Amino acid sequence: MMQETRKPRLLMAGEFSAGKTQLINGLLGVDLLPANVTSTSLPPIWLSADHAADLVIGADGTRQPLGDLSHVPVEGTLCCQMRYAAPILDYVDLIDTPGNSDPNIDAASWMRMLDAADMVIWCTNAVQAWRQSEKAVWQHMPARLRANATLVVTHADRLQDSKTADRLMRRVLREAEGFFDHHILASLMVESDLDFIANHVVNQSETIARTGSELTIRAAAHPSVAPSAAAAPRRVMVRAVRQLRTAPPEPAGDPATNVVPLFEGSSPKTRAEEIWAELVKSSPPVSPEDWQAMMSKYMRAVDAELGPMADGTPPRHLSIT
Repeated sequence: MMQETRKPRLLMAGEFSAGKTQLINGLLGVDLLPANVTSTSLPPIWLSADHAADLVIGADGTRQPLGDLSHVPVEGTLCCQMRYAAPILDYVDLIDTPGNSDPNIDAASWMRMLDAADMVIWCTNAVQAWRQSEKAVWQHMPARLRANATLVVTHADRLQDSKTADRLMRRVLREAEGFFDHHILASLMVESDLDFIANHVVNQSETIARTGSELTIRAAAHPSVAPSAAAAPRRVMVRAVRQLRTAPPEPAGDPATNVVPLFEGSSPKTRAEEIWAELVKSSPPVSPEDWQAMMSKYMRAVDAELGPMADGTPPRHLSIT
């Protein structure tokens, strides 16, 4: 594909457990990538509708068919290329990266993908958003990527109320001033928030310059895998693929700061969101074990009360990263 006509490449970056993979799965509308804590020690994963085949590309240029993703080592792997068909991938390629704060993963494992990217979404956890360690890493990002960047404050559902959210975003805007073009507060479990981010990505893709370079890969030590027209897209727990609106909704926040409030009024839009809010209010989780227990309770409550959805699709089961 020619440099001028290829799709923009969006790189997801951020610290360990900031919700990068969960956001990608949300944009795809399917749990394609493993997002639990024990499965996050993976090399960069490059998702595209245009890849010829699913491959593991070694740091030495070798190419192997991609089997079980959880068995691909970080060390010695440049990236995994995965072909998939989803509406969001009609507009951009998505590159998932390991958490930059994981002491067990060399920073080079994600930094080597920066040259290929055209734009970046930096994910920061709302519970401890925009830490000094994140700022230190961001300041060393290439200038061309800092100029095309969005900060997504994830896991907003863990915040106590709208006042807490407003206070958080005022601090983030103050401390991250000048680093990002857009700032979005979002819960990765709320459909409207995922839709807003998806539409934001689509809008950005229409104007972004293709500044990323092609990956420099040395000749393989053995023959590469030939593209196969019969190769099928990989799917894990297939769900209804997210439908992108042709035009994004007008943000309810201040257009000067591009901040969109998560909380609109005091009532959730759906019964499933009401169930989640009631659980959080009744017993606020603190530890990872608390969150895991609450997620199990939430899924049981949704299944028991709502059952299968009207179109026959089972309730959307959510995961926390």
